Amino acid sequence: MITARTVLVTGAGASCPYGFPLGGELLNTLYSLDKSDIGARILEQSSFSRADLEVFCRQLKATNAVSIDEFLALQRYPAESLVKEIAKYCIAFIILDNEKTTVSLNLPEQDDWYTYLWRRLSEGLFNSFLDMNKNNLGVITFNYDRSLEKFLMESIQDRFFGGPRDEKITHAYENTPVIHLYGPSETLFRLPYGESLAYGEGATRERVEKFARDIKTIHDDFDASLYPIIRAKDLLKNAERIVFLGFGFDKFNLEKFSELMPPTIERNAKDYMATSYRLSKSVIFDARVRMFGKVASVSFRDTGKEITCLTALQESGVLYEFYDA
Repeated sequence: MITARTVLVTGAGASCPYGFPLGGELLNTLYSLDKSDIGARILEQSSFSRADLEVFCRQLKATNAVSIDEFLALQRYPAESLVKEIAKYCIAFIILDNEKTTVSLNLPEQDDWYTYLWRRLSEGLFNSFLDMNKNNLGVITFNYDRSLEKFLMESIQDRFFGGPRDEKITHAYENTPVIHLYGPSETLFRLPYGESLAYGEGATRERVEKFARDIKTIHDDFDASLYPIIRAKDLLKNAERIVFLGFGFDKFNLEKFSELMPPTIERNAKDYMATSYRLSKSVIFDARVRMFGKVASVSFRDTGKEITCLTALQESGVLYEFYDA
């Protein structure tokens, strides 16, 4: 079990090993959408015209956005609603097209941190699924995909039930929430995803339109009364350890994350860790200062630019009750 109150904050690098694109890869795909096979498939099944896609691609390039998240944040006016609609439709299409029916069939040979996380969550739990609620873990994700929820759902089902999903799995999962700041507003453990938008059933027009309608972003939907925002703030306020996995520290996202953090005096967490795979020291230093200023009592450790999510979790021991911080 994970006994210390721990929050994982995940970015695109955390989902990449499971077949989903990094932020830069997604952006490059969208740049050439009007000339690509993916664009042709979207045109074939959607109500958008080729001219619509060409306008979208031109506007995307013109903004010089560093990510699709930043691009969406910049679309503030009614005249830009079509461009925003196309962006969300394309994100939904790419995510659903990359979903596999069973996540475990697509596990990477290296950097499979999902399995490592599950082993820590389930260690010592032999009989009752209710013991899952003794874990003290929450996940706040900036990703659009649902692969982690799917993996956890499959793992709970296989370990404790060996049968179809039912309400018991939802109860077993409640104390290990995956909060999406981007993407779907509901999880796989709640309706309607168990019925009308099940995982791994392809990118049909009906499914893509439904997913796209449900996509929210922290920038244009930052309503303090929304459940994901309330839950995320609660997790961060009570956390003892906060671990960034595959997070690129984009300034837009970092600004919104900082708004979720409680005032310094109310923070329980004194230990922060971040994977910095292929990130420069200047990016990590900038992130630290933006989040914490120069608070001496905060330990903010980056794992090194060649260390993956799995290796970082294994070598740090951060998911154990006692470890060398």
